Amino acid sequence: MQKEKVFSMMKEPLAEIEKALYTSFSSNLDVVNELVHTFIGSGGKRIRPIFHVLTSNMCGYFGDYITQIGVILEYVHTSSLLHDDVIDGAVVRRGRPSANALYGNNITVLSGDYLYTSAFLSIVNLPGKDYAHVLTKAVAAMSEGEILQMQKTGDLNLSMDMYKKIIYGKTAALFSAACECSAISGGQSADLRVELRDYGCNAGYAFQMKDDLLDYFGTQEVIGKKPGTDMDERKVTLPVILLLQELSGAEKQAFCGLFESDMDSGSKFKQILDYFEKYNIHQKASEVVMHHAQQALENLATFEDSPYKEAM
Repeated sequence: MQKEKVFSMMKEPLAEIEKALYTSFSSNLDVVNELVHTFIGSGGKRIRPIFHVLTSNMCGYFGDYITQIGVILEYVHTSSLLHDDVIDGAVVRRGRPSANALYGNNITVLSGDYLYTSAFLSIVNLPGKDYAHVLTKAVAAMSEGEILQMQKTGDLNLSMDMYKKIIYGKTAALFSAACECSAISGGQSADLRVELRDYGCNAGYAFQMKDDLLDYFGTQEVIGKKPGTDMDERKVTLPVILLLQELSGAEKQAFCGLFESDMDSGSKFKQILDYFEKYNIHQKASEVVMHHAQQALENLATFEDSPYKEAM
C-alpha cells in the first residue's frame, strides 16, 4: 500500500491524538508546560500511536480509547527521550537543541517525571485492569532496558541475546504494548492478543535495529543527529556485534582497541566504517532487520485481510 494512502486512512485519528497531546497535559509551572509542549512539537513521527491506530482499526475498534491510549504512548515515549538525553549528555534531538541543553538536566528530568505521571493518570482512567497491566509492564521494561544498556556500555563481549534484551526494553516493549492494547479494545481472543503482542515486539526489534544501523550508515539529515553517536558513547549495537562475530585473532584485538580508543571521532568513525565495508556488515545487519520484519508480518497471518492489515 502506498504511504500516501496509509496516512490518508489515519489522518483523522492522528489529528485527534495530536490535538489531545497538547490539551491533555497541564502543569502549574510555566517552565514545565513550555518544555513539554516544545518537545512534543519538535517533529516526532508518532510511530507508536500510528501502530496503535492501525492495529485497533484492524481489530475492528474505532472508539475513543484510541486517542487516549495514543496520547499515553506518546507521553511515555517522550518522557523516556527526555531522560535518555540527560543520561547520554545529548545536546541535539531531532535536529534541534535537546531539552537538557535548553533547560538544564534537573528541570528536564523532573519534567520527564511529570509527563510520566500524566501518562499514568490517564492509564487509571481506562476501564478494567488489562490496559493498566500491559502499559505499566512496558514502562517497567523500558527502565530495565536503559539500566541494562548503561551496565553494558563498552562491553565488546555483548551477546546478541543481551543486545535484544536491551532493545526490547528501549523500544520493543512499548511497541508491543501499543499493539496489545488494540487487541484489548477490539475484544480479540487470547491467542490473537498474543499474536498482536508479538507483532509489536518484532516490529519494535526491527525498528530499533534499523535505527542502530542508521547511526553508522545514515546521514545527519535523515537521523537528526551526528552519525557515529553510538560509537562516541561506546554503545555496542547490532553492526558492531555482527562485525565481532567475523573477526578473530590480531584483527579482532585491533578493532577492540580502536573502538575503546579516545582518538579523534572522525578518524575513528572512518576506520570503523572500513571494517564494516570489508565484512559487508550493512547487508548482514539489514538481513537481521528484515528477519524481524518478516516475523512481524507472520504474526498477522491469522487476522482477516483488510486495508489496515495491508498498511502494516
